[in-house]
Amino acid sequence: MSKKRNLFQLVYELSKKVSVDLTDYADGYEDELSLLLSQQLKKRKINFLREITNYHYSNNSDSIGLKTDRPDFVLMPDKEYDVKSPIIVECKFGSIDKLIQGRTELLRYLKSHKNSSYKDLQNTTEGLVILWSSTSIYNNGKTSTKPKEPKKDETQEMFLKRVHEYESDILRISEYSLEQPRFKVVVEYWKLDKEKMFKVDQFGYRFGKK
Repeated sequence: MSKKRNLFQLVYELSKKVSVDLTDYADGYEDELSLLLSQQLKKRKINFLREITNYHYSNNSDSIGLKTDRPDFVLMPDKEYDVKSPIIVECKFGSIDKLIQGRTELLRYLKSHKNSSYKDLQNTTEGLVILWSSTSIYNNGKTSTKPKEPKKDETQEMFLKRVHEYESDILRISEYSLEQPRFKVVVEYWKLDKEKMFKVDQFGYRFGKK
């Protein structure tokens, strides 16, 4: 196993470690988990910066423009782990769909950093996406789709009937339960090659049945 992969494995293990602080009612704990992760990285003496404000040079005037992004973490060059260029880290919390958002934001960062006012960030081509999955809430009954407006050629009477069906479904529900996330923590390692970003490695993946 390469030294760099050892670092990514460690980031994954530390992300899992702080995930035990997720409570069942947690909703939107991205900032809190990022802070806990940064504390763990410091304990392990990993060279990183957190939430740095990145400023870009203007292509037209060659002057520093407004800030355009603020990555959650930047893993800085580190001989111990054979990290030669900064590695951007984007963190997300929520459903698996948030992983897509994290990937797109990472790609934007990798593409835009070529104009960064920080010289060390200009040549960065690598990044990590961390997803902490949240719990889901389920009920023991089916709920109709909430009617927003009458359908085409639908009478007012038919529309009101659908409204009443929706309300009745809500009133009949008598039980709710929490389902633990399928993916507690996912960490992905991506690399930019010209105009495309490719996944190189992944941690925390589980396919098939739960």
